[in-house]
Amino acid sequence: MKPIEDVVKQQVTKEELIYPDFDHMWTHIEADRHPYPVSPSTQDVSLPFLPKKKARWKKTLFITSLSLLIAAVPVYAAIQINWNQVLHDRSGIQSALSQQLGQPIEQSVTHNGVTMTIHTAVVDENRTVFLYSLDPGTRTAQHFGFLQMKLTDAQGKDIPGLTIHQQWDKNSQRFTGYLETGWSPPSNTVSVHLSLSNLQFLQSGKQKLHLNSQTEQLQRFDIQQDGMNQMEVQIIRQSQEQTLVRSALSFTNEEARTWSYPQLRLYTAKGKIVQPSRNGTYGAPDEQGRYTAQDYYLPADLQQKGLSYQLEYNREVQRFAGSWDFDIPLDKRKMQSDTIQQPLSVPLESGDTTIRLTHMVISPTQIRLQLNESNPDSALSFTKYNLIIDGKVLAGYAEILPDTHRDTARSSTLIFERPQGIEISNRTTLILRAQHGIVSHHGEHLSVTLPDITARHKSLHTMINGLPIKWTYYRQDGHLYVQTESSDPHFGGISQTSMMQNGEQILGQPLTINAVGDGNNKSVEVYRQFTASSAVVDILFYTAEKPDQTVDVTIPLSVPNSMQP
Repeated sequence: MKPIEDVVKQQVTKEELIYPDFDHMWTHIEADRHPYPVSPSTQDVSLPFLPKKKARWKKTLFITSLSLLIAAVPVYAAIQINWNQVLHDRSGIQSALSQQLGQPIEQSVTHNGVTMTIHTAVVDENRTVFLYSLDPGTRTAQHFGFLQMKLTDAQGKDIPGLTIHQQWDKNSQRFTGYLETGWSPPSNTVSVHLSLSNLQFLQSGKQKLHLNSQTEQLQRFDIQQDGMNQMEVQIIRQSQEQTLVRSALSFTNEEARTWSYPQLRLYTAKGKIVQPSRNGTYGAPDEQGRYTAQDYYLPADLQQKGLSYQLEYNREVQRFAGSWDFDIPLDKRKMQSDTIQQPLSVPLESGDTTIRLTHMVISPTQIRLQLNESNPDSALSFTKYNLIIDGKVLAGYAEILPDTHRDTARSSTLIFERPQGIEISNRTTLILRAQHGIVSHHGEHLSVTLPDITARHKSLHTMINGLPIKWTYYRQDGHLYVQTESSDPHFGGISQTSMMQNGEQILGQPLTINAVGDGNNKSVEVYRQFTASSAVVDILFYTAEKPDQTVDVTIPLSVPNSMQP
């Protein structure tokens, strides 16, 4: 077993939705978490869309200029789109566009009155990005999605990791966004095939739930609409400062899992949304494969009179079986003059060779550093990474590479956007700053005895490596619930326990999933159908934290003479 620290957080906003690769999702951290959110909050930083002006063409001018007009429309549309808003967290792509490093594509495909246009490609040694617009024609939708998205090379081999990002442009009455993958072409010029099929249009749906905020008993609700089956909700009071509202949703139509993004909302008697006290997690499957969510509230917020709960989600309103296909030539030659690929062998901490920087790629849009850890079972060593270039600080995030979880080493990629104005030369000072250290512990044979188990909540206190731990346990609905927490911020939390029953090791089922370094070390596990009056619980995995730790590593640079200013 590995600690349950790999978590995907899907933050749902009405401005932007990200459709991830769900098969790939559960093989590595996503975020939310995570140290750098997969879906950071949307900020509108763009100028308004400039609508096309309708010219009053004279008849003769219209006839003689028809072919010219048709040819010019795609270019005109591309010039009019301001990409800054949808690229608010992709400053490297914005920088490439401002430097005219984007590759014009301007290919459009129309099916059933819906036109998808690939306007521009941005491709370098770190990633491939396509800027697109989708005109829904006469149809009304808040969001859209393609049930199948496939990018293949000239040999028909699948290119992994393709995601789509979108927003609705009110002025142009169409969607704009980008498709992105961390794949880079193996040669300067290649051709790829992009296939987008089974288009669906989505609208918001909702259903009120008569939920009792004053009980910790499991509550069940038959949803029975829009592909959703049943939802279970449990309210768990973790402390005087925090109450967990945990939900698990099953589906009658498993496809709906990929687009519904359900979320349980809480409203006051006046119809105002009650804001959670901290970030939650959404989408992690439980042992039954259900879609789970964790929301945290202040206990006082749940004591208000007249509270109401509402399940809010996306529902499919229309689907098209066609396929929007594009054959796209890619050319990254313009990017090569500002690209550095350099092997490294730099320990992250002086005297510690277990974590090393092994490779660096600096491209016009991004900077990527590969980090290898000799312990494949450890959590990420730090929760925050910044790259300091001649004093300018770039915030980054870590992405655990697939297919390396169970090897002798664990590889992560540290990713930093490269905004406009970042120049690189041999005189450049490049410093990686890692903050908030994480230490993983497992196999230490620690245990605690929980005596006199009844329906009444009981607590006891223990120490783990000098850190105080509070255990709260009780029996409910025939199950044993075990909560752990610590008042010491240096304790990261217990992610897995177990116990022996009839000579067999039984694992506790985690009801909470916390991202390392999120400041929440409270966890809850349940042992199903537990009838004994006492239990000996073994601690399998836990983490300790060093919130004040900062490590600076100077990265050597070897810049070709052709790139020197």
